[in-house]
Amino acid sequence: MTNLEELSLQCDCETKRSVLEWVETQFATTPRSSSFVNWKPYHRICNPNGGGKASQSHHVFPQKSSGQFQKLGINVNDPKFGTWWETTSHLRNARGYNTAWEAFFSGSPTRQGAFDLGRQLMQQNGIPVGF
Repeated sequence: MTNLEELSLQCDCETKRSVLEWVETQFATTPRSSSFVNWKPYHRICNPNGGGKASQSHHVFPQKSSGQFQKLGINVNDPKFGTWWETTSHLRNARGYNTAWEAFFSGSPTRQGAFDLGRQLMQQNGIPVGF
């Protein structure tokens, strides 16, 4: 466990929010080609929007399909396509979520279709998105 992970498990939400802001600053100043994009020490940080529940960062458009999304002109690592998902629900629903995307790509995927499915899947799980 890294020092940052230990911090995220021990400190209050206000401190975690400060850590998250620092991580987001690093994303903004780090070239997208670097391995930093895949570094997720904030994965266990509580939802910065409050509620006190442990949440995980979530890519609305799954990283494992980044090449397919790139063909549609969608960068899965764009922060506007990220959100927070309560940890237990995230883990419980991940398989079905990924299955829906696999079905999407087995058809004739379009950029608009990807946006629509992303919004629909998030809405089904009670998670707001900003796109």
